[in-house]
Amino acid sequence: MRVATKTNLEKTYIVYGVYWPTFNDNLKAHYYVIESDDEFPGFSVFIEDEVVIKDPSLDHYLMVKDGYGKDMIVHKAAYSSEDLFDALINHDSYDNVLKLYENMRALSIKP
Repeated sequence: MRVATKTNLEKTYIVYGVYWPTFNDNLKAHYYVIESDDEFPGFSVFIEDEVVIKDPSLDHYLMVKDGYGKDMIVHKAAYSSEDLFDALINHDSYDNVLKLYENMRALSIKP
C-alpha cells in the first residue's frame, strides 16, 4: 500500500501500518510511514484526511491485534516482531529502520 499527501500527490510513501483509533467517538485511519531517513528513526503518522491512497495493494501485510485488542494492518517487514513495530513507533533507534529495510530486501521489496 502506498499513499501520498493531498499537498504533494507526486511523492508516495510505503504504508507500514494502518490503525483505527477512536478519538471523541471519531474513527479515522492512521497510516504509519517513514517520511525521511534523516529526520528521526521511525514512523510518521498521516491521518486519513491528509492522504490519497495511490496503491491499495495489501500484498505482504498482516492483520494483527494491538495491546488493547484492536485490529491493525501491518507490513510483514515492519512486524518481524512486535518489538520492532513498537520501536519504530517510538523512534527508539536508527538501527530499527535499518532492520526494517533489511526485512524489505529479504522480501524483495524496494524501500
